[in-house]
This record gives sequence, C-alpha cells and structure tokens, in this order.
Amino acid sequence: MNTSYYLYAIAQADCPLPSLGPGVDPRFVVQAVPCGALAALASRVDLDRFDLRKLEEGTADLPWLSNVAVRHDRVVREAARCGPLMPLRIGTLFQCRDSLLAKVARHETRVVEFLQSLGDRREWTVKVYLDAAGPLAASQGARSRQPLQDEGASRGQGTTYLTSRRLESVRRREHQEAVRRELLALADTLGALCDTWRQLRPLPANLVDRPHPMVWNAAFLPARADEDRFQAACRRFQAGLAPKGFALALSGPWPAYHFCPALDAEGDHVAALPVGR
Repeated sequence: MNTSYYLYAIAQADCPLPSLGPGVDPRFVVQAVPCGALAALASRVDLDRFDLRKLEEGTADLPWLSNVAVRHDRVVREAARCGPLMPLRIGTLFQCRDSLLAKVARHETRVVEFLQSLGDRREWTVKVYLDAAGPLAASQGARSRQPLQDEGASRGQGTTYLTSRRLESVRRREHQEAVRRELLALADTLGALCDTWRQLRPLPANLVDRPHPMVWNAAFLPARADEDRFQAACRRFQAGLAPKGFALALSGPWPAYHFCPALDAEGDHVAALPVGR
C-alpha cells in the first residue's frame, strides 16, 4: 500500500473538534494531528487507488472527483462549526506525516494570526446573474432576431434602421451604467457590514448551476452578530435588481475559503485544484 496524507484544514490546537469519520479515502478516518499551537485535520490515502496524476492534470473521472469534493467539504464544514478554521483546497497531499507536520510548522505564525483574526466570522458569497427574461437580455435578444436590411432597402428605410440601432445602443449603455451603479452601491453597503470582503471573478457558464450568465461575484466575512443585517441588505438589493433584469443569489455560511493565506508550493505540497461553488 502506497499511502500519503491528505490535508483538509488547520485549526487551533485547543479547538474541540468532533469525530469527523471517514475521509476522501473511506478506509481511513480523519484525525486531528497536533502540531504546536495548531492541529492539522488529515487522513491517509492509498495512492494506488487515489488517482493523484489525474487529480493534478484535471482529468479525473467526474463521479470520483465529485465524491472526493463532497467528502472534503463535509469534513471542513463539520470542523468549522467548532471554531475558526483554515480550509485547504481539494488535493492537498503530503508524502508522509512528517512532511505534513513540517509544512504546518513552517507556517505556524501566519496560520495562527489568520485564525485569531477570523474569530467567529463566516464566509457568505453574493452572485449577480443576468436574467434572460429581464429588459437588458430581452433587448439583446430582439436585436439578434432583427433581420438585416437587404441591398434593395431604400435610403429612408436604412436611415430609420440605423437610427433605431443607435437609440438601442444608447439605451443599452444607459441600462448597463445604471446596473453598474447598483452593483457599486451593493458592494459599498455589504462591505460596510464586514471587516473584510473580496470581489471574485465571475464563474464561467460550465461552473454555474443556472442558465443565466454571472456578471458579479464576491465573498464577504461578516461577524455572526451582523449576519442578519447582512442577509436583510441582500434581500433589499435583490428586490431592487429584479425589475432591472438581474437576479441576486446569496449563499452560505461557508468556511473562509477565499480569505485564507496561501501555503507556499515548495517541497512536497501538491498543487491544489480550485474549489468551485
């Protein structure tokens, strides 16, 4: 058996972690491995069955990769209920227990500072989508369906057509500017309720679980005491954006995936795959 250690997250050593059960390789349980002021949540994996090469290349079998992602997320979310946690990305592997401990020890100060600053904050994500039934999408659809003028069109018809196109372009720019102002107001309002927030790149269509394109994406870290106000602010903006042809989606709470300090890639740390939601 060719075994390595899979790292899910790092917690404070005194965090009252629950029993987390089987890991990504169901034959091995997740353990809290003590490392100074920290505890590494890890489990063993058999590399003879755990397809590391395909995981690194991004060509892993989708059902297998989905199962790994589900088990990884379950472990991290269960542990995060007990206190501040630094989650690691899917696919963080070490050759042995000693190499795992050495990596955590090298970054102990940085991780401890992050966990202390995180406190009781939890991540919430806010995404804004273009609604295919909204006025902007409808105008774009109408334009795409409008037939081109044939060569025999009269000069008057051509002028009318070009004028209509210019007016449509002006209306579209005005609408986009209005939405931009709405999104800036959204960021300002939600950002005022958090110590930390981060704008993210909108996800591509193949990673979005709805038919409409994502136009804005951000992650926020409100304190638990502010979460009700944060959610209420999202609902207000959701109501304001809907008539303009946009849909706001709030999700969470999540472990603070988008705010963790990165461990360097030196030594035996296998490059992690990005986590998508």
